[in-house]
Amino acid sequence: MSHDGDLATGIRTALAQAGVTGVVLDRAPSAALAVRILQSNAKEIDAVVVDLAEKDDALEVLRAVRAFPERILALASAVSPKAGAGAHAVSRVGGCSVFWRYDELPRMLQLKPAQKRATPPARLILFAPAQEGAGASTAALHAAVELVRSHGQRVLFAELDYHSDSVACRLQISNAKSLSDLEPQQDWRDVVTEWDGLHVLAAPSSTRILRKRGLPDIAAVLADSGDSYDLVVGDLPCNTAVATRQVLSSADRIYVVATAEVTSLYLARRRIAELCSVGADRSVIRLIINRDRPGAVDAELARQVTGLEPCCRLPNDFNAASEAETEGRIVSASSALAQGFAAIAACILGKSIPAKEGPANGWSRLLSWRG
Repeated sequence: MSHDGDLATGIRTALAQAGVTGVVLDRAPSAALAVRILQSNAKEIDAVVVDLAEKDDALEVLRAVRAFPERILALASAVSPKAGAGAHAVSRVGGCSVFWRYDELPRMLQLKPAQKRATPPARLILFAPAQEGAGASTAALHAAVELVRSHGQRVLFAELDYHSDSVACRLQISNAKSLSDLEPQQDWRDVVTEWDGLHVLAAPSSTRILRKRGLPDIAAVLADSGDSYDLVVGDLPCNTAVATRQVLSSADRIYVVATAEVTSLYLARRRIAELCSVGADRSVIRLIINRDRPGAVDAELARQVTGLEPCCRLPNDFNAASEAETEGRIVSASSALAQGFAAIAACILGKSIPAKEGPANGWSRLLSWRG
């Protein structure tokens, strides 16, 4: 269903090459007419392809199409140059998938509707700093790497701390791309960079660019992530920007990272309240204490101030962290800090791991984790 003659021709060609019989409407019907067409032909219809060039009309049709969940697979076509502006809104409709190139259509049509709808988005794990420099970005990145290396998870590391480019610098990725680098007919996966098994999506310089060019935002990426990834790990900025608020309600877990000072605990309490005020579910929030040292912050004090006991404590291993950042790598696997990151990864997956014998300095006492 499309007003765009060129797009309709491309769809016809793709269907013919795949040996699929299809009827392409050169004029997109109203939602009411689309429903009548489907009611009359539901047994013969396997999929509905809707062009998003006229966003409001298209979304109305897609919502109406959802009334036929057992027979209709709604695909939202964003191959029209004008269609990108509506692509990010599709995730709110449900039961729909965005495709960006004609040659993707046959592959998607081969999936049974029930199979496609049964694929949930990847689990979203967010890390938020209590204050600037708390180490949330470091914890997020290392937990993501550990999930890939030790647990065989398919992980997308999505940098949500806009304007930072920290992940590209930290891993010395010279060609890291973001959603703002997308061309109109590209899939968002085309700008994902692989680093040692971890897939990285750098932050765009501005979400305004995405809106101006009609490109998908992070919410659309998350909604379309289930086929490619088990987990999406997101690195949030210190301030809860409008651009990232839309993903908070979708988070399966949010780790607020504070340092081992009373002041940081109070900042963590404020951050938790802020996150909840803009859509986060308090029940998914956990507390991590970074740069811990013996006697600094006990569990009872953390609970009194923040309402949460720390699920994990990371030692103040400055040398391991600074050397890794300087050399463009992750921390040494033999360090106590790496053991802490392994504990976070295990916590994310609901697993427990045995404590390792630590060096004589007692850092092993600082490693603890809770589900």
